[in-house]
Amino acid sequence: MLLVDEKENEIRKIRADTLRAVEELRQEASKPKQALEAGIYSGKKGIRSLFEEMLRAKKPLSFLAADLQFRYFFGPYFLQWHKRRAALNISQRTIFPETVRSKVWPMDLWQRKFVEREYTSPTTTIIYGDTCIFVQWSGEPFAIKITNAPIAKSHMNYFNMLWKGAKQ
Repeated sequence: MLLVDEKENEIRKIRADTLRAVEELRQEASKPKQALEAGIYSGKKGIRSLFEEMLRAKKPLSFLAADLQFRYFFGPYFLQWHKRRAALNISQRTIFPETVRSKVWPMDLWQRKFVEREYTSPTTTIIYGDTCIFVQWSGEPFAIKITNAPIAKSHMNYFNMLWKGAKQ
């Protein structure tokens, strides 16, 4: 009889563990999923559409700039875009490589800091809201846009860490 009682207890424990695991799976399955949207934009027209979208979003912008490619690639549109950004009361923080310090001038609602070139990359990273944009300017420029809250938060944390250590 002792062996039967032992086996019954073992079966009860397995059943309870299984029911607990099934309930955990149900709870996990009912959690809302994080939205993920991604797109690739190429050429002047595609990248310009992203900059226009940034203005429509009306969220603070954080740029980890590779250089001054936005200015060089778009010419007069660069100044026009910044004037519109300021008029819409959209703040911007940008981290530049130290090598471009003398080529960057103040604009409304635009904070700039500088880091050694080793802390930048050839790709410009732009973060706003739940969106990250990565722009590769060389050759035929293209951008990858990812909209996902955890990814944007991760890149924003990295940006803030660099911002704290950057020079005015």
